[in-house]
Amino acid sequence: MKKKELPNNLLMSIIMIVLGILFIVFKAGVISIAMTLFGVALIVVAVLDLLNKDWIPCVIKAVLGVVVILFGWLLIDIARIVLAVVLLIYGVLQVIEACKNLQKNKTLLSKVLIFVEPVVIVAIAICLFFRVDILFLIAGIFFLVEGIIALIKALK
Repeated sequence: MKKKELPNNLLMSIIMIVLGILFIVFKAGVISIAMTLFGVALIVVAVLDLLNKDWIPCVIKAVLGVVVILFGWLLIDIARIVLAVVLLIYGVLQVIEACKNLQKNKTLLSKVLIFVEPVVIVAIAICLFFRVDILFLIAGIFFLVEGIIALIKALK
């Protein structure tokens, strides 16, 4: 590994570990924190534009910052529901297609495997409808494991 890659890989692994811990601890609350930070960042940039007398960008960024802080969860909930509906439709269509192709598969294993992806997609859609925290917990575990593996590789 090149010496320039070490700080980048180390930084990325630490970021992934921190994200994993945040996702595991705060679950869906991570989005609330991120939306608030993004809104505050927009307002700070708007203030900087105000100091530079860039009036139009200042107003646009300030309004967007306030909208993100006040209505961020509403936008996220709408996007989550739309994604859940799309995934549910896609998953059901995949299950129907798998049922049509069931006769083509000879072994029990191949018959089971054609249903794995559609069932996982439908399960994710159902989680998006009802239990978003489970998805954040799973994502947190993946980030944490990947971050630890990346950290070990970076330190070798």
